[in-house]
Amino acid sequence: MAKSRCGQWIKRQRKILDLTQAELARQIGCATDTLRKIEAGKLRPSRQLTLCLARYLNIPPREHAAFIRFVRTELCANPGTQHDQFDEQAPWRMLHPSTNLPTPHTVLIGREHELAIACKLLQREQFHVLTFTGPGGAGKTHLALQVAADLSDLFPHGVFFVGLAALHDPTLLFPAIAQILGIEEHNAQPLDEELKTYLHDKRILLLLDHFDHLPAAAPLVVELLTAAPHLKLLITSRSLLHLADEYEFPVPSLALPNPQQLPLLHIMAETPAVALFTTQAQIANPQFELTVHNAATIAEICARLEGLPLALELVAPWTRHLTPQAILLHLASRIVCSNGKRNNHAQSLRAALDWRYDLLTLNEQRLFARLAIFVGGCTLQAIEAVCSDQTLLRAYGAAPPAPLESLPQALRTLCAHHLLRQEQSPDGAIRFSMHEAIREYAWEQLEEIGEAETVHSAHALYFMGLAEANQVLGSSPEQITWPNHLAADHSNLYAALRWTLDGNTGECVLQISATPEQWRQVRGPLAQKNAYPQVQQQTISTEVITR
Repeated sequence: MAKSRCGQWIKRQRKILDLTQAELARQIGCATDTLRKIEAGKLRPSRQLTLCLARYLNIPPREHAAFIRFVRTELCANPGTQHDQFDEQAPWRMLHPSTNLPTPHTVLIGREHELAIACKLLQREQFHVLTFTGPGGAGKTHLALQVAADLSDLFPHGVFFVGLAALHDPTLLFPAIAQILGIEEHNAQPLDEELKTYLHDKRILLLLDHFDHLPAAAPLVVELLTAAPHLKLLITSRSLLHLADEYEFPVPSLALPNPQQLPLLHIMAETPAVALFTTQAQIANPQFELTVHNAATIAEICARLEGLPLALELVAPWTRHLTPQAILLHLASRIVCSNGKRNNHAQSLRAALDWRYDLLTLNEQRLFARLAIFVGGCTLQAIEAVCSDQTLLRAYGAAPPAPLESLPQALRTLCAHHLLRQEQSPDGAIRFSMHEAIREYAWEQLEEIGEAETVHSAHALYFMGLAEANQVLGSSPEQITWPNHLAADHSNLYAALRWTLDGNTGECVLQISATPEQWRQVRGPLAQKNAYPQVQQQTISTEVITR
């Protein structure tokens, strides 16, 4: 039986202080036999006793919480578990769960029941795959992020978010996970095997978001779970993966009040759909209130939108300019109810998006559509380089019909309309992003106005040039390291590379020449050797076009 490294560490520190078990036990206020069992890994001390240990062993106060987590997690873990190397001075620093979970843009409202059930399911030993299913805009990702955050202390090796919206090749699932975990391919072992070996004895929770983009990758999930018996997967998808051990968790729309029999006002205010609508309305208009006069109208608005969270978030801010009655009239003109039946979720979200889009100027509509090209967000610099008329002028050969007047102002308008999000990354950089369902809608508009190919080309031109300028296309393996600002744009770089390698050509080209090894470097951890066979066979002179 393997000894507890926690018990070993306490014993080692006791000897460094030149104390017997009896002396240390007396100092922290416990029996000698109790300390003997703690050092042997047979007893988990109480939080109070662990805190006494922390104080007497001179652990800095700011690290007490991590030390308590280390002791109480370590001593209740499977005693047969093999451990990695750890910091001899402060092993709790390495056991403290790491995470890359993004911070949701809004507070989770009305999901207490679903949250509690999902957390319980993932804590059961027999459940390894929990799949949140539901239509776009149902709030699957938001709920999954909260579940993952709430369970983070139960996974000593970390909780990690893996966004799959940018991927369409199933062979890139393992490299995408490896990238998040910081695993690199070595000559001795393929990347897939490196990943499986790394996960084999780890207790990790992976949140695989938007798996519906990679339905063919489902068999790879089985491989991963077979190789890593302690791994847990939380998946968001519009449909099931159809795995043997998969547990489906349909994410319903938010509960609605009955418009025909409204509850008392204070009860109605706590109804999830109404609570979300009211919260978002008050963010836009602090004077807004749910009253006996507008309660029926708001209940009907929520019902028209089927309680779909994203649709409610798009419509509620209009209370800053319109009365609830006016909002309902606008929705009624866009949502058709037939045979007395309510509309479906897709129609509800479409109606909310159509209304938002119709209220934009032609300039703002065109910018909104062009922004669909970015995957995983982008910087203002990228928007100026890819979406501005100055850039696209070269693509058209003539000025577009109505030049964009003020790019910053148009961006502010899109953010105000909740069609675009502005956020600050950990390094302080400002980035813009779209909800995936909104991005899909924007892409439809881009294709409708006939700019998809042009903007795609400008996007590839910018990001491949950015990679080359930052020497990602360097000639040595040491240059694989991504600068922070490029790591944030890895999805954009991958999309640009895929567009380039798909063989798109045109009249205006930028020549970017690279060896097969250099192309694998620009793809970073996504460097699966079988993803792009043509990369291995010849030196490539890539043509990135602007039409």
